[in-house]
Amino acid sequence: MRNYFRVKMPRQINVFLLLAENIIEQHESDGATSALSGLDMAEMKVLYIKAKDYHERFEKLSRDKEAAFQDRNQALGIDSNQYSYTENTVLFFICSIRDYLLGIHKSSEQLLGNWSYDVSMSNGFVSVNIPRRAVDLLALGNQIYSKHQTDGAASPLNEFNMVQFGTLLSNANAFELEAKQLTRNKETNYQLRNNALGFGNGKRDSRSKTLLYYVTAVRNVLLGIHKSREKHLGQWGFEVDDSPRKRKAEPNVTVSGTVQDANTQLSVKNAKVVLKTSLGDLETTSDDLGNFEFELSLPQAETGLITVDAASYSRYIKPIGLMFGENERVVVEMGGG
Repeated sequence: MRNYFRVKMPRQINVFLLLAENIIEQHESDGATSALSGLDMAEMKVLYIKAKDYHERFEKLSRDKEAAFQDRNQALGIDSNQYSYTENTVLFFICSIRDYLLGIHKSSEQLLGNWSYDVSMSNGFVSVNIPRRAVDLLALGNQIYSKHQTDGAASPLNEFNMVQFGTLLSNANAFELEAKQLTRNKETNYQLRNNALGFGNGKRDSRSKTLLYYVTAVRNVLLGIHKSREKHLGQWGFEVDDSPRKRKAEPNVTVSGTVQDANTQLSVKNAKVVLKTSLGDLETTSDDLGNFEFELSLPQAETGLITVDAASYSRYIKPIGLMFGENERVVVEMGGG
């Protein structure tokens, strides 16, 4: 009877790094008797340390980016526990200034446009729209404060504590710049980590000298040594599945991305992400940092469809090109429901 087995190669980064760590520890524990003495395990260890360092920095940058956006939102007054009447926030000042200007410009409300407010007039009704997106709200606050400074003593806003308003804006601007820089650093570390792992450009490259190259080589060496006793690979950290099954094709397309709030740029976790292709629907859930990933094997290039659903948000739908050996990375911005 034929012996069916499959040695699973982890796709999750944390699990893959743990496998590499187990291999290195077992090799060093075995010393001179290690079955892997024919491989350059010193180079594998260097690559492992480098990839782990990049991964830890990537996760820290993700957390720091979230914290910076959270701090920005707190200063703006658009955090989940804040409202337009929450004092000592940019939103509170913008709304208060709007109401004050509406009072002194009654019947000529369009003059609020001089302060960069969006004024709509229809059928005798006037509405002054306050932006929902954090970047737009911050821009409006900056424009109001700039005009106030330009007007100097003639500014009608001298009735307000504009020093405090300026401080709140300065803090929010600083957090915005910090968050954007952290986002750029995060993407850089994402690429460096994946290149060290052998997952660069969405492709699993087991031929170049990467961590994946060595883990694959270790698997092959151990399979040769333990032929017909493949379960022994479990001692090195591999997961061996010997249940009968049809052989699946190797993934040739990777789709990954991040789900975030369009207004606050904070990650949205537990969002339901569905990728529709000619092979059917693939489904996953965004993690605590809003990240998701799909791997699939397609017979030919095609256009897929991503849909994302999350509580309190409108559904996100986007067509996406699927090409062999390519990584399609998507930033999903969820708008209000």
